[in-house]
Amino acid sequence: MKALRFVLIVSAIVLNLTFAVTVSAAAEKDAPIKVDVNGQFVAFQPETGYPYVDENRRTLVPLRAAMEAYGCDVTWDAASSTAVLEKDGIRVEVPMGQHYIKREEFEIFTDTKASLSNGRVYLPIRAVAEAFGAEVQWNQATKTVMVTSPESQSNQISVHFMDVGHGDSIFIDDGTYEVLIDGGLTTSGALISEYIRPYVDGSIDLLIATHAHQDHVGGLPRIFEDYQIDRVIGSGSSVNTPQWQAYKQALDREPNCIVSEDADETIQLPNGVTLDIIEALDGQTLENNNSVVALLRYQAVSVLFTGDSQTDEEAVIAKKVGKVDVFKGAHHGSYNANSSLLLDTIKPQYVVISAGKGVNYTHPHASALKRMFQEGAIVYGTFKSGTIIMKADGKAYSFETPVKPLIPLDITDAGTYQNNIR
Repeated sequence: MKALRFVLIVSAIVLNLTFAVTVSAAAEKDAPIKVDVNGQFVAFQPETGYPYVDENRRTLVPLRAAMEAYGCDVTWDAASSTAVLEKDGIRVEVPMGQHYIKREEFEIFTDTKASLSNGRVYLPIRAVAEAFGAEVQWNQATKTVMVTSPESQSNQISVHFMDVGHGDSIFIDDGTYEVLIDGGLTTSGALISEYIRPYVDGSIDLLIATHAHQDHVGGLPRIFEDYQIDRVIGSGSSVNTPQWQAYKQALDREPNCIVSEDADETIQLPNGVTLDIIEALDGQTLENNNSVVALLRYQAVSVLFTGDSQTDEEAVIAKKVGKVDVFKGAHHGSYNANSSLLLDTIKPQYVVISAGKGVNYTHPHASALKRMFQEGAIVYGTFKSGTIIMKADGKAYSFETPVKPLIPLDITDAGTYQNNIR
């Protein structure tokens, strides 16, 4: 895995040394700061206090709520004005008003002091969490501090259905191997690049460009600019648009990148995860039916991605894929995809639709939603819930949203596409 092409990698190193999260002034106003511990958001309440940004734009977090969510026992030594945290035989002391914390007998420097406010201890959580061996990351796009314990780092995979408006972009991360499926419109490139940065530990291992339409490849030139890409799988098709040409030029410039067309293949990711590339249709006049199809499997959990496949390609997919847990709704929930044949074959428990409102193509279509509901699926949409994150440990899975509430769709969420009859 090669180095990020960002000078900002230097900033990341500084961040690790300073043990605090720096937040932009805009971030303070746009959304509340959230803390995700091992895939679950900490439920801060008035009695626990809330994360806030100090005068130096450092994020300070209520210690007890955050570290109890991590599994620590938290006590208070009034004589020394010190919070004491213990977990798995590790003891960490956080003295108030000092530029250090103590792990056993060792002092760890922090550039931000822990403080008391309204009887609650606030601190830059990075220093304390890392003292327990956790990985701490900051996601600027969602204003989230992410704390992951060593045991969770080794057995969890996440699938991020990013809110890119009208378009698709999905990011898969198992902790050591990263896959990006599509890049939305041209205007989505910077958003995607910013969002995935905390998760990419070097290069992007695999990029899948499902097909040549602008709402799938438009943002990819920015990704090539910002990251090293080790491998690309494409459909082998092309269209004569500026967005496709920009993508192709960026791909041609990418050094040491393995490029191939889709064919039946199983890619073995670390930690027992597999990504099956499924050969369906190629050389179709209708570009959507050239879409690359991928099936993610992690032990008992499976997710199917079909790009913008329409009914002809879905007929082929239905012959090659069995039941899945989660289906990325085809063609943004369009009426000419998500066929009864495919849905009856894969019988998904959940469907996630990536679509945008206020654009010419106002998906999802009511008829597609009805077919999903008839199969008993719970359907989510990025246009309603924002970015949707699926997390799985191989046995079970869950969904969460970093910005908006996670609310299932109903038939009233159908778009106003031509001939869209409710």
